[in-house]
Amino acid sequence: MRPTPRQLPALALAAAALGFFGCDEAPPGDATVVDVGRTGGRGGADSSGGVDGDDGVSGDDTDATSGDVGGDGTGFTDTGAVPIEGPPCTLSVDCGEGEYCVDGGCYRACDGGTCPDGGLCVEGLCREFACAAAADCPDDGNPCSAATCEGGRCGVTPVEGALEDPTPGDCVTVACDASGFPAVVADDSDVPADDGVECTLSRCVDGRPSNVPDHRSCDDGDALNGEERCIPPVGCTNVRPSWACESELDTSYGSTEVCGNGQDDDGDGAVDEGCPCSFGTTQACFAGPPAGRGVGACLDGVQRCMDRAAPRWSECSGSGAPTSEVCDGKDNDCDGCVDDLPECDSALACPTEEFAEPLRYYDLDGPALLGEPGDGWEWRLRAPANSATVAVEDPTSPTTRVYFDVSGDYEITFVVTDEKGARIACSWIVHVRGAGLRVEMRWDTFGSVDVDLHLHRAGTTANFCTNDDCYYANCRNSAALNWGYAASPGTACGSTGTCNNPRLDIDNISGFDPENINVDNPRDGDSFRVMAHMYSGSATTNPVLTIYCGGLVRAVLGEAPDGLALNRSNSGCRGQTWRAADVRMSVDSVTGATDCTVNVLSSGSNWDIRTNDTGF
Repeated sequence: MRPTPRQLPALALAAAALGFFGCDEAPPGDATVVDVGRTGGRGGADSSGGVDGDDGVSGDDTDATSGDVGGDGTGFTDTGAVPIEGPPCTLSVDCGEGEYCVDGGCYRACDGGTCPDGGLCVEGLCREFACAAAADCPDDGNPCSAATCEGGRCGVTPVEGALEDPTPGDCVTVACDASGFPAVVADDSDVPADDGVECTLSRCVDGRPSNVPDHRSCDDGDALNGEERCIPPVGCTNVRPSWACESELDTSYGSTEVCGNGQDDDGDGAVDEGCPCSFGTTQACFAGPPAGRGVGACLDGVQRCMDRAAPRWSECSGSGAPTSEVCDGKDNDCDGCVDDLPECDSALACPTEEFAEPLRYYDLDGPALLGEPGDGWEWRLRAPANSATVAVEDPTSPTTRVYFDVSGDYEITFVVTDEKGARIACSWIVHVRGAGLRVEMRWDTFGSVDVDLHLHRAGTTANFCTNDDCYYANCRNSAALNWGYAASPGTACGSTGTCNNPRLDIDNISGFDPENINVDNPRDGDSFRVMAHMYSGSATTNPVLTIYCGGLVRAVLGEAPDGLALNRSNSGCRGQTWRAADVRMSVDSVTGATDCTVNVLSSGSNWDIRTNDTGF
């Protein structure tokens, strides 16, 4: 809707003559008339069209799929210019006395630089425009653009620089890029909060928050009483000299990095550095001595292929490198021996790793782990980055439980005082994995923006928001969607009966649990398309998708430094939608083991983001 024209002060603007009038059509007097034309709005955030659709003329047309790309980002959108009077015209002879035909409308010539009806004299013609100052122009909803008013016409101009950080401490921030749209960028100064452990340091590593151990802060200067180590999240511990183990760990490295094996071959602390990778995908990795991989607590971590412009492997996250041996019933230093210390007479016996399913409770039994009376029970938790679970239910109870809301690796630490008065601790990993294909989505504006996860059926290219698309309207466990897969047992969704397959477990509207969609038993060769849709809200939001196949992470999309921003919402599949990836399943015909390959989708060199487009 156009703003009501205001009564504007008279203003004469000089201009150069252009040839859109015939010789017999020049306006009277010394007024010079030029074709001010109409410029399309600033180009949109994706390659399918600008903010202005249809013909690149109207400044309030939000359909970016049916028209031209729009303006070049420097023009102004003529939202208020209307003829003073008269019908549409082709030539000035179609207009009344003293009027001239410009852009299909009849306009009066200025009389000495003034307009009798309160219009504005622009380049020799009287026009009624939308603004006298930028404050008269509407906000376009984009935090990276500012309204402008030039020559009475409302327009926008890009604004560069940082915006308010929506989630401090996540090592990324939102800034306006050169084209005037929000973008997620790495920010190493946006370090995470102190985790309360005196010997850890807050750092940003590969654009992700980390609290790294600082062993030097634990050193008491006494070389004879053993090695002081920082063990997050317990703190400093003193480990006495160990006795000999029959199978000591070979800590040697080679001289050359070997690509594709996911380990640190040359001992420089990096895994597969300089090796090629496919953007958005992940691989298992180990950052310690190669001979220790898979021994004791030396478990694999995960690294992702980041930086779309120049793909490279990130830091190896979650790798269980060898640490000093402690009395906890585990082989901490990965030498093949458990608790090989003279003082290890404690009954404490913690697991090295366990496995569980998502959307389940996991029981914690302190007395069973200790094996003797204890006191001062304490439980600590490190959950995956996309989890809303921050702690166990009762951190100081001998027995408690923890809820696994998403897939990933959860580190559980148990601290207790034994009957000898010694404060002892141990940690272990619980690998939380679902079956088949599982896609999880989180975003950074929970509570103010609703983003919906969509999974398109294999074997068809029909539109999204139909029954070929699993999403909130048809795929929750109360609304069965028949894609030809057998129903899953109730344990797959925490039910006593059966579970729909496919299935949207959580439709997150205002909470903090990530949305997830599952196909528990896909067929070999099935290919699914993953999409995220900004359904409601106006804040700029940054979704992140994690794709699991057979319980293993196969892709993480949308994390910094390759983040993306959505800032236009609408119901259905309108507003902005992000076609993220195609996932092709592989199922072993003998064992039934499930895996997949992920093809990251793009539009040119950017993410495939569309507006008001329900197509495949």
